Amino acid sequence: MEENNCPPDSVTHNEFVAAYVRAWFYEEGTALIDMMTGRGNMPNSITYTTVINAYDKAEKENTALGLLDQIMESGSVLNIWTYNAILGMLGKQIKSEEMVAIFCDMKANGYIPNLAMLAMSDNNGVQSYVNLVF
Repeated sequence: MEENNCPPDSVTHNEFVAAYVRAWFYEEGTALIDMMTGRGNMPNSITYTTVINAYDKAEKENTALGLLDQIMESGSVLNIWTYNAILGMLGKQIKSEEMVAIFCDMKANGYIPNLAMLAMSDNNGVQSYVNLVF
């Protein structure tokens, strides 16, 4: 594309990232996120959610959490879908402290978790902490 003077925009980059992770090329998708931010095209929360979900399916939760740290450091604001993807991933591993931190971050950004996430936190013994947050 670029060789033909048609530089990709954010939407194009987002689609390429999604295609990479759907084909199980996680590192390539993450590298493309790094490349696009270097060029001034910021990925959106849909892109981040797609990559986080892909890492979750591949049981690469630590890599997903590393991406979450990168998202937070960049100043990007997560949406409810991204929060739910992260909570779902943490809930499977029963990472209570991390779940509470995400719940706190959600509240700080004006989001309220859906009932499914709250029910999942109850199953993992986090409900008493969540009650303190909300």
